[in-house]
Amino acid sequence: MQQKLKNHNLILTNNTVVAKIPLTGSLNLSRFKLSKMLKTLHDWIIREQHRQYLLDLPDYLLDDIGLTRDQVVDEARKSFWQKGIF
Repeated sequence: MQQKLKNHNLILTNNTVVAKIPLTGSLNLSRFKLSKMLKTLHDWIIREQHRQYLLDLPDYLLDDIGLTRDQVVDEARKSFWQKGIF
């Protein structure tokens, strides 16, 4: 059962209130926002993967690319949304 709450863009469904957000403005703007969100999510996933790959490298390869094990461990401790030294 859905019930629209009077004078609000809210819908009550199964005792849960859901905000109804009207799409106003240009559709291109909405696509831009969605595209930006997807890019951010992609960047976070790639960042986390790269940190894991670096952790898996042996020390001699880290030395070849100019990194120390301590730098890599410090980088890997960061949250996925935090930009790193790379």
